[in-house]
Formats: sequence, structure tokens, C-alpha cells
Amino acid sequence: MMNETVKLLPWLTARGKMHGYVQTFVRNGGRVLECSADTLVMVQDEADMVFALGQFRDTEEILKAGTLMTDRKDWFEEKLAGGQYAGTLIARNAVYMKDLPPEEILLPGTSFRMLDEKDLPFVQETYTGFDADDAYLKRCLRRGMIGIEAEGQLAGYIGTHDEGAMGLLQILPPYRRRHYAEALETAMIRFLMADGRAVWGQVEESNTASRRLQEKLGFAWGDLYYWLFR
Repeated sequence: MMNETVKLLPWLTARGKMHGYVQTFVRNGGRVLECSADTLVMVQDEADMVFALGQFRDTEEILKAGTLMTDRKDWFEEKLAGGQYAGTLIARNAVYMKDLPPEEILLPGTSFRMLDEKDLPFVQETYTGFDADDAYLKRCLRRGMIGIEAEGQLAGYIGTHDEGAMGLLQILPPYRRRHYAEALETAMIRFLMADGRAVWGQVEESNTASRRLQEKLGFAWGDLYYWLFR
């Protein structure tokens, strides 16, 4: 990991603290393929993902990846017009720039616990974010997912995606509008920061409720990212 992190320095130095989250991609198994002041290309083999920013050129790794994430709107639109991809997503980065939250939000009658693979069937059944397969969800569990229990039952959970973004936030319908999402995000912020990880996520522009929550918790808005899925 150290060698890959060192390779990131030209790109990070040109952009500053706001982009320190790219180190989480490396921490989650990514390799730096190309890096300069205006180009960054990283790949995660296990996730079949390429993270390509700036003025990169098309390469075999980029063109064959199952998942592509870029900040190049023009490149995204060009590839989208080619009809080679089955799905897309456009989301804005939200980066946590504050200090460690002073304490967890402990709501009456609730408790937190780390999920494990025994919880996989529950997550498979209840997660509605996208069509995540077993291998993907197992990786999320290995990285650390936090659940919130109410009345002795799992009421929701949160984790991190392959690229390092905080997400997978799910609150079961009977428990919504009780501030469980805020409590889970605060717990995950503390967990990631205690583990030395950057805290960031991505939010679709149309998701007003999530945007308001991130702003309330102290996230700062960054660039738009464009996703392509085969």
C-alpha cells in the first residue's frame, strides 16, 4: 500500500486535502496505473473497477473495466453515446472535513453492532441501492458494516463501497423518520476516522434528503463523478 500511496503524491499535491479520499481506493486494493499533476488512473482487480480522473488516455484497462468512475463529463458522454454500457450514475462527492464527532448518537431503545457474514441474508433481502451480488456484499462486510438495532431487531445498516465511499445506508420502512440515518452515519464517521480512513460519500443531485443530511453532519461538496456499468 505504501508504494501505491507514494505514487499518488503528484496528483494529491496539485489538489490538496479535499481529494485525500483517493487513498481509500488504494487501501481497498487499488493499484495506481498512471499519476501526474493532471492525470490519475487506478484499478481494482477484484472489483473489476477503474477510477480515472483528469486528462487520461484510453487504455485496455479502462475500456474493458466492468465499472468506470471518472470526473470527465465529455469522456463519459462520448462512451455513453457508444452504447457499450448498461447503466450509469452521476453523483457529487461529499467529503467530511471536520474533526472526529465528539460522541455517537444513542437514540432511545437502540444499539449499534458490527455486522458479520451471518447477516448476509438480511442485507441481501433488504438492500435496495443497486443489484449488489454476494461477492460485493461480502467485501462490504469484511471492510466493516455497522447495524442499528431497535427492539432487538436490525432496523438498518451502513458500510463502505469498493471505491471507499461511505454508503449502503439502509433504514427499514418501519424505522424511518426517527433519525436512525443520522445516528448510523455518525457511527460510521467515527469508525472510519478511528481506522485512519478518509470519510467521503457520493450523493445523486436529485436526492434532496441525503444532501441535507450530509450538510447537517458537516460534509463539504466536491466534484461530480460519472459512473459507467457494463
